[in-house]
Amino acid sequence: MPTILIVEDDYAVRQVIEAIIKSAHPDAVIVPVNHGSHARDVMRTFRKKFDLALVDVVARADINSIQLLVKIKKEHPGTRVILMSGTEGPEGHNHYHAFLKKPFKMAKLLSLIDGLTGKP
Repeated sequence: MPTILIVEDDYAVRQVIEAIIKSAHPDAVIVPVNHGSHARDVMRTFRKKFDLALVDVVARADINSIQLLVKIKKEHPGTRVILMSGTEGPEGHNHYHAFLKKPFKMAKLLSLIDGLTGKP
């Protein structure tokens, strides 16, 4: 059962992503948050480690997405990261494992999740 953090500032998009994941992985533990500083706090205090984090490039707060990616890689090295954006991904950064350009197909999201978490 994968534990997945969703960092997305758009509530409707967050809800759709959560529903997509739950449809394929009903036993997944999903923790949705709306910005980077909330994600940082949740990762610090959550009782389980996250297998995967889906991070929107524009999840605004006092910590931007690149700072969050660096923090995840440093403090939670086992957490796989899928970076999401309506534009291109940030160049010169290797702090994420996969990139999804919005809008994306449900099958592509699920395929990446399955591949990165090792869950069929």
